[in-house]
Amino acid sequence: MRQCRSRARRIYGAAYPQAAHSYDLDILVQHYVGLLIGNSPDAAADSRKRMIAFLDHRQLETQQAAVR
Repeated sequence: MRQCRSRARRIYGAAYPQAAHSYDLDILVQHYVGLLIGNSPDAAADSRKRMIAFLDHRQLETQQAAVR
């Protein structure tokens, strides 16, 4: 995972080099129009976990800002 700093917020990103395009879809890994597409359960689970953590954090920030 890479971490970048901007003036306002930290930006996080993750790369899944072993995963095909559309890795979160429940389809077999295959070639379509020259692209490798298909399911990668590990990448899908990790990205879903990261997305939920991000949304939970943003919701907490919004709630705290509303109290101020």
